[in-house]
Amino acid sequence: MAGQPVYTLLVVAGAPGSGKTTAVAQLLAIGTPFTVLDIDWLIDNASALAGQDIHFAPATWPAYNALWFDFLYALLRNGQQPIFFTTGRLDASPPWCQTVHHLLLDCPPDIQHARLMGRSWPAARINEALA
Repeated sequence: MAGQPVYTLLVVAGAPGSGKTTAVAQLLAIGTPFTVLDIDWLIDNASALAGQDIHFAPATWPAYNALWFDFLYALLRNGQQPIFFTTGRLDASPPWCQTVHHLLLDCPPDIQHARLMGRSWPAARINEALA
């Protein structure tokens, strides 16, 4: 994108149950100057639009990621610095993104398992998340 500004993207990635939701809640509670966004916040309506549950439809992930990239780009163009919380299934960085800073959240499998059980996830989905 010659002649156009390029931006820095802040990404916090982690498997389901790794602590992303807790980190989001804490950032929102302290009143951070960043715009905090969780990839799951649009997933229900995006699934309705796609006509299938995006969680279990890998063919929809590139379009869902592109939707998020458009949203992140719009925020950056408006002078907002987002922190994007995701499972890490993003494709390559978009052309407007000069730098990506990643923070990977991780936790022991027993804690991750307990957190996912607390969400009433089916055993098969928990096993997939732990794999």
